[in-house]
Amino acid sequence: MPKGAVEGSGVATGSAKLREMIRTLEVGLANVKGQREKAVELLELRDEIEAEMARLKETGLDLRPEETRVETIDNMFMNRAALVNRELRSLGGLASIRREKNPPEDHWWWYLDLYLAERQRKRVVRALISVAVVLVLAIVVTFVLDRLSGLSPEEKKAKELAGQADQLVLNGEYEEALEKYLQAIQLDPSQREVQVMIGILYEKKGEKEKAQQAFTRARSLYASEENYYLALARGYESAGEYEKALEKVEKALALAPQSAQGYFIRASIYELMHKYPQALDDFERSAQLAQEQGDDTLYVLAKMRFGMLLQRVPSLVTPTPTPQ
Repeated sequence: MPKGAVEGSGVATGSAKLREMIRTLEVGLANVKGQREKAVELLELRDEIEAEMARLKETGLDLRPEETRVETIDNMFMNRAALVNRELRSLGGLASIRREKNPPEDHWWWYLDLYLAERQRKRVVRALISVAVVLVLAIVVTFVLDRLSGLSPEEKKAKELAGQADQLVLNGEYEEALEKYLQAIQLDPSQREVQVMIGILYEKKGEKEKAQQAFTRARSLYASEENYYLALARGYESAGEYEKALEKVEKALALAPQSAQGYFIRASIYELMHKYPQALDDFERSAQLAQEQGDDTLYVLAKMRFGMLLQRVPSLVTPTPTPQ
């Protein structure tokens, strides 16, 4: 028989072997309940399939039909992860078996226990966020009603103008925002945050003298330097000047190292700067301090922001094994 014919026959035999292995794994996964020790064999068989596919691909063989079946098997592994883990408990659990077998890290099917743990964590985070959103909405509504009740018409109009200006700042419309803030401060000169924003927006325009006058007036309205720096940090953050915001909140934390509000603001700035690990640390620290200090509102907010950041940037947690 010609040499090429022998090689072709070998490839065909290998392909048939691969299909038989795939079939065995399909049946095994479908009937994994009650298998215990054989559940480990299924994981090992998945290893063998991976190696055989890699070998056959080097021969140039078209494995698209087999790859499709393996993708289906991988989905079965994910869907039946809890059942596979239960079967392996009598053997000491998947973590113990993994230490014994020492599989490659990219063979994700050996890490189904971590996948389940991560899935549970996400359920908890989603539940936390749902509860937090409801609580925060209730808190905000109560806060707004409390702030508006008993105000004079001038004070109410000033707060309305300030709210409009805040939105304009977020949209980057600084000239229009400054005009609204100036109107608000004429109606109610006691608005500290408005004075701060006037200073920041004059500074952005390059009108340093007017900016300094506004900052001086704002400082006189705050009881402590710490609170003044926190207000500056929030203002610079909303105006998109994150480095300046970070500088101000650092000054506040230097004055008050146990400031839950300070850590929360710094976490928000870090998040906007895409410094996500630092943001997570600060949200967690803020929640801890708020709980210790009895600030339930800030505790809920910090926990909610922590969970939302984890949901938005899943790479911050231990990677979950995924099918290849």
